Amino acid sequence: MKKLLWGSGILLALILVFVLGLSLFIKNSLKSEQLKALIIPKVEAFTGRKAQIDQIHVSLFKGIIVRGIHLKEHDGEKDFLAAREFILDYNLFPLLRKEIVIKRIEVLSPSISLRKERDGTYNFSDLTGKERGQKRSPSPGDQGERSFPFTVTTDKIYIRDAIVTFSDDRKELPDMTANADIEMTVLAGKRPEELKASGVLRLKELKTALNGIPVVSSGTATVDSGAVRLSLETTIGKGTIRTTGTITDYLGSPDISLDISARELDIDSLAAAGGSTPAKADGRTRTTTGKAQKGEGSVPREINAAGEVKVATATLKGYRIKDLSLKYRFAHHGMILEPVQTTFSGGGNVRTEGTLNGGFRFNYIPGGDDALSRAKKSLTGKGTLTLSRCEVIESKITDAIALLTGVEDLKRPRFESGEFDFSVKDQKVFLNGGLSSATVTVGTSGTVGFDERMDIAADLKLSPALAAKLPTARITASMKDGQGWTVIPLKITGTVEKSSVKPNPAALNKQLEQGIREEVGKKLLKDILGK
Repeated sequence: MKKLLWGSGILLALILVFVLGLSLFIKNSLKSEQLKALIIPKVEAFTGRKAQIDQIHVSLFKGIIVRGIHLKEHDGEKDFLAAREFILDYNLFPLLRKEIVIKRIEVLSPSISLRKERDGTYNFSDLTGKERGQKRSPSPGDQGERSFPFTVTTDKIYIRDAIVTFSDDRKELPDMTANADIEMTVLAGKRPEELKASGVLRLKELKTALNGIPVVSSGTATVDSGAVRLSLETTIGKGTIRTTGTITDYLGSPDISLDISARELDIDSLAAAGGSTPAKADGRTRTTTGKAQKGEGSVPREINAAGEVKVATATLKGYRIKDLSLKYRFAHHGMILEPVQTTFSGGGNVRTEGTLNGGFRFNYIPGGDDALSRAKKSLTGKGTLTLSRCEVIESKITDAIALLTGVEDLKRPRFESGEFDFSVKDQKVFLNGGLSSATVTVGTSGTVGFDERMDIAADLKLSPALAAKLPTARITASMKDGQGWTVIPLKITGTVEKSSVKPNPAALNKQLEQGIREEVGKKLLKDILGK
């Protein structure tokens, strides 16, 4: 027993002496300047960039600490990539079992500056080997079946206070700055396909501007082998949009489930932020929205998405929208919005209150050439518009109706109710419905194009009191209906700003013909009864 204890003590002492000696050897042999002289030339040869490291410290027990890391731009002056400190803390004894167990990898204050050059390439294109058709020669390890000599396990990877900036010398894409923390766990195994990672990205702030409108985002993204879980807040102008949901199969064909909500939105600002941006470069003007770069624009992977959108209040062109809700589904490049429900009030030249119910569909291929234009062309839908009030403050159409009829009251009519069925197809809205009040009603059917061109047939009905203001030359008894209201068929064409209002000849002739027949019938019946 004593011999066993003595033997164990001697073995332990030898191990301690070996570890201590190895530690002293590492400390004396792997000095900072020697390591820098060894590492920096290899990094510069591999990247073609100037590299700089302030200090490297290696400890058998504490791991590796690298301070002041810099990889320069092509000019050798500005930083492309930098980090204040890199720490690698590992367990020593698992190395004997061909296992690298990394307790901690920590990167402090890393920053990377991404830029799109004037020639359309990026300041990292040379690093990826894609610039000018370059291809990196495969290394011997790339041939055949690949495997690692060690099993690698990383308990924690921390990236603290990372900053990513993006700028575009051509001014086709908006400048962007992001600040985030990342915490991950990685299990690599011995084969690349065995790589498993999980963690969380905490986006402190992502700032950009779209058409001069500031956009700021923050939130978290939790990642594991099965899904990405998102919780984000994005402020565009004065409105804040909240997005929550999951993305599964994110490395294959993503299946997205996202719900979007907001308390208050300015839809005009959103539309302006998402609109086309003229950009000048090399003396030329470009419109960037929906335009793919030459060589880009390949059809993206199949994406499926579904969710719900809810907005408490929103503003659009002077209208206040309340309780907007819709459900969406996106599959096979087709978007379905159904059902869409909201109430609205307000307006500018025409003030209304009412509700809208409907559903819409359109095709959209992200990143394709002129994607928004194709989406408009493919838009279809139908619904119902119900009004509880409609007051015309100013309108070229009602001005033309008042001029045609000679009734000044028709310039600014007020209606107590209205209902329209509508459908959307071929970039046109097909309307059928009408407005009514105690003195005037309007029944309409026709189309209004996305370009605001109109082709509408309207039956204008005036009460006996209002019809009394018509010039006598413009009214006959044949233009009255069974309730004594005067019916004036109209044809409205042109645009909203340049409208043309004329009598509808076909409807007017039919109406007069019917009226004359009724008058003749009454006359004949009176004569027969008299005889």
